[in-house]
Order: sequence, then C-alpha cells, then structure tokens
Amino acid sequence: MHSLSWTPDNYTFPFVFKACGEISSVRYGASAHALSRVTGFKSNVFVGNALVAMYTRCGYSGDARELFDEMSVIGVWDVVSWNSIIESYAKLGKPKTAVEMLRRMTNEFAFRPDDITLVNVIPPCASLGAHSLGKQLHGFAIRSEIIENMFVGNCLVDMYAKCGMMDDANTVFSNMRLKDVVSWNVMVAGYAQRGLGYEALGVFRQMLSSGVKPNEVTLISVLSGCASVGALMHGKIHAYALRNQQNAVPLFVSNCLIDMYAKCGDIGKGRFVFDCMTERNEVTWTSLMTGYGMHGYGEEALGIFDEMWKMGFKLDGVTLLVVLYACSHSGMIDEGMEYFNRMETDFGVSPGPEHYACMVDLLGRAGRLDAALRLIEEMPMEPPPVVWVALLSCCRIHGKVELGEYAAKKITELASNNDGSYTLLSNIYASTGRWKDVARVRSLMRHKGVKKRPGCSWVEGVKGTTTFFVGDKTHPRANEIHQVLSDHMQRIKDIGYVPEKDFALHDVDDEEKGDLLLDHSEKLALAYGILTTSQGAAIRITKNLRVCGDCHTAFTYISRIIDHEIILRDSSRFHHFKNGMCSCKGYW
Repeated sequence: MHSLSWTPDNYTFPFVFKACGEISSVRYGASAHALSRVTGFKSNVFVGNALVAMYTRCGYSGDARELFDEMSVIGVWDVVSWNSIIESYAKLGKPKTAVEMLRRMTNEFAFRPDDITLVNVIPPCASLGAHSLGKQLHGFAIRSEIIENMFVGNCLVDMYAKCGMMDDANTVFSNMRLKDVVSWNVMVAGYAQRGLGYEALGVFRQMLSSGVKPNEVTLISVLSGCASVGALMHGKIHAYALRNQQNAVPLFVSNCLIDMYAKCGDIGKGRFVFDCMTERNEVTWTSLMTGYGMHGYGEEALGIFDEMWKMGFKLDGVTLLVVLYACSHSGMIDEGMEYFNRMETDFGVSPGPEHYACMVDLLGRAGRLDAALRLIEEMPMEPPPVVWVALLSCCRIHGKVELGEYAAKKITELASNNDGSYTLLSNIYASTGRWKDVARVRSLMRHKGVKKRPGCSWVEGVKGTTTFFVGDKTHPRANEIHQVLSDHMQRIKDIGYVPEKDFALHDVDDEEKGDLLLDHSEKLALAYGILTTSQGAAIRITKNLRVCGDCHTAFTYISRIIDHEIILRDSSRFHHFKNGMCSCKGYW
C-alpha cells in the first residue's frame, strides 16, 4: 500500500500496530510509529491507544508509559488509553502500579471503568491479595451490569480463589449464566491449590455433567487435587486423558500423573506412566525419583538419578535435594554422604539450607547426633529454623533431652513460631516423664499464640473419604468402629503387641494412657477401613502429621491378622504394612 503511494489514515495505523503487537515486532512497529507522526496522526486517540497497546505487547513498558503521558499533554486520553497502560503494568508483573493507575483513572480523572478495565485490573488484585479492592470492583461490576460479562466473571472467580476466599469464588461462579472451560478451570484450580482436593474433584464431575470438555489445564489441576488428598480412586483421570487425547497425553499431564500416582501410594503405576512416555524432561525424572523416595525405595531413586545424569539432563538444587531425601528415608547414610560431598565438585550445585537440613535428618535418624550437630556448626551460612527443627525431630526419636532443648532454644532465638518445634520439645519432655516442663512449654505456646495442629486422619472408601480426629466419636458408626478397633487390639496383644505408652503424652496412669493411645486418629481410620473395605483390597489412610510410634507398631501387628495391605501416608513418607512388616523397615 505504501509503495503504491497510498497514504495511511487513522484506521490503517491501529491495524498495523495491532499486527506488530501480535507478532512482537517492535522494530516494524517503531518504524510505523515514526511514519504516523510524519503523516500527522500524533494526536489521534485511536492511533495513540494502538501504539500504547503495541509497545505493551512487545514488552516495552517504558515506551508505552512515555506515549501515554504524551497523550495526556495533547488531551487525547480516553478509557481505552487507560486500559492499555493498566494492561501494560499488569502483564509486566507490576500489579501495584496497575492498581495505582486504576485509582488515578477513577479518582483524579473521573474516567468510568469498563469491562476491559476490570479484566485488566482484577488479576493484579489477586497478585497483591487485595481482596478489598477486588470486592469493590465486584460491586461496581454488579451495579454497572458488567457482571454478565463472562471474562469479568472468570477474573473475579480467580481473584477470590487466589485470595483464599473460596465461598465468594463459588458464589460468583454459581451466578454466572455463561461459563466456558476457563470458568471451570479456575474453580478446579482454586480448590486444588488450597488443598481442597475433594472439592476440586466435585467441580470436575459437575464440569463433565455440564457437557464442557476439560483441557490439559483442567487435568493438571484435578490431578493435583487427587495427589493432595491421596485419592487414587478419583485419580483414574488417567483413563479419561487417554480416551480424550488419542493416547498422546501431553508431557506436563504425564508428569502430573506420575506425581499423582506416587502421592496416592501406587508408585508402580507411576513407573508405568514413566515407561510409556515417548518424551521426558527434568520434571519427569525428578517426579519419579521423588515418588521412590517417598515410599522408601532409596536404591530405585538413586538408580533413576544416575540414569538421568548419564543422559545429560540438567541437575539442579531440587534434584539433589530429592536424592538426599531418598537416602534419608531409606537409611542410606554412606550414599547420602557421598552425594552431598559430590554436589559442588561433580554436579556444580552449592548446598543450600534445605540440603543441610536433609543431611542433619539423615545423620540424626541414624543416631549420629554428634555428627549432625557438627555439620550444623560447619555450615557456611547461618543455620535457619528448618535445620534446627530437623535436629530437634531426631532428638525426639532418640530421647536426647539436652540436645533437644539446645535446638529448641536456637529455633526460638530465630523468632520462629513453628508449632511443630514446640510440640516436639513437649513430646521429648513427656516421653521422659518431665510433666512440669511439658506444662511450661504448653503455657509458653498459649502465651505466644502458637496453636498445635490437631491430629487428623482420613481413609478412602468406595463412597468417598471419611475423616477422623483424635478421640473422634462423631461418626454415625462410632460404636462399631470402636468395637472393631478394640477387638483387633486385643488380638494383636495376644501375639506380642505391647502398647508404647511413651506416646500417650499426658500425665495420667498407665490404664488411661492405653485408652489415649486407642483414640489416635490413624487407629480410628484403620478400624473404619477394616469395617468398610472389601476383602483383600488395600486400605489407604492419610495423616496430616507424622504417624505415632505406637500406631506404627500396632499397624505392623494388625497387618499380620487381616487380609488387607495398609497404605499409610503421613507428613513425612509412605508406609506399606503387609504380613507383619512395613516398607520403612523401622527406619522412619
């Protein structure tokens, strides 16, 4: 057009700038920008807005802002101008500036936001956790009837979800007349990211019922939800993915499948997915290695690592942390020390605080607490709370009171209100009968406002998942559950089980301690699993804290007298109980 001597006008330039923005061609865009000035369109609002948008999409926020400010001098701002500059800051990861520009737009210059404004500025509210402003924008959207816009609705649902306000997110979502796959995805992801796996699965089922076809983003979110709650039954989304992707499951979905199977206690199926993949990346190898480590299969994890290294995949701090984690949970002390010592020389990775914490855990679990303390003292950086918590946890295992007190003091000096550290110290005192010290620690927790997380276990069944707390008597079948538990505890006492009353952490007589041990949430979950699980099927239990030592012993004995494998996932690892043995081999 230009070569034929046709003169561009105010309609031509916006389309050219839009094209340049789409292909990120700032060089051609700048050339067209110069031409627009020469041909007299410097003060045209449509040309100016298109230029701001073009520079924004090409990542040149400075040029976009310079143009925006220049437009104010020649008096050609409109809502589109403000939308373009707000979008610029939002896309460049400057949410505070984007929100500030909205305030200037409405307060200083009295421009009225439109649906594009809201779509541009609501996501920055989510990034900042600015739910108050988000609520104001929500109210404006209702008053101005912009709320009917599906894109605005999607942004509001996402904003509430990212701010942890799932009830508000659900209210907006439920009131949306039009929903697309993005609408469903933000709800599924919102629940999954908050650890509400069953709610995420519920939304996914509603999505299928509504006729909206899930995409890869949906599958990743719902698999994450399954993994967070160990819901293997619902994790059969693998079959759905195969049916709907013509057997070519995308790489990142396959990676999520490996992670889901591992976290649901079926590392064998995770390995099957791995073996079937025609393409793998660093995440693929690390996910499988992590799964083996969680299940205590240290040798398999190291085998995967060595193969990954030989194939030339990039190794980073996360990869090496997984290696040390696997060694720690398998009692592979020499191997862990070897890989730790080779981190910088062979793999080019400098050990960070997490690597040191893993090594302290490795040495401490093995009873080498002096070596663990020496390693802490030799750290090239100030040991953070995570390192001292690892040492304190090992002191709990081995009953080392004085060293435990020292570690707890260090944690306190670092101004950490980690509830686990207070609980560990209290438990050390309780196990040695120092009840006055137990009371002192608990009083200190109350004074500092530190709340202990209650023990909670949930067991997966045919009709969903059932949750139990310590001493729970609220279940409709509570009498049956306690009877089944009492019967099985008597049976294992007959074959040698002796309650480990050190784990009854209250100053009461021995008989009451036995009753307290009986009320632990994982035992109640197991009794319910025995009561409701079909013959021969695995009983899958998840606990939010580390499994109690007495419960671990009881589960080992019970696995001798029932026709079920017991798969217990606690906050640290998996335990597979079968035929009177645990996969951890007593090292946990």
